[in-house]
Amino acid sequence: VAGGILGVGGFAKTLIGYLVAMASVRFALENPLARLAIVALSSATNTVLFIGLYLMLERPLSEVKTFADLGRRVGWGTLGDTVAAIVLFIVLDRIFSEQAATRRMAIKKRFYE
Repeated sequence: VAGGILGVGGFAKTLIGYLVAMASVRFALENPLARLAIVALSSATNTVLFIGLYLMLERPLSEVKTFADLGRRVGWGTLGDTVAAIVLFIVLDRIFSEQAATRRMAIKKRFYE
């Protein structure tokens, strides 16, 4: 709240969340590689959208001055989010393993029957 534009990050994350939810309705995203691809793509899109909204509102971020800076920020952010997602997916799959089997059966029925 210290001088930044309130709501830009929330708007970017809400838009990405909506797009991922729409993709999950149309496509089966239970495959771990599909999950990681969605996380990486969502993270990169979120960063670009966040910076783009700041630029559109004529409030450029001080740490992003060139396309190389943008590439580094997108790359490192995507890498960090993807590594965190791998750990989180492993932990949550172990905690909710019996629910995962039920969910897979429901997806097979929805898409293949």
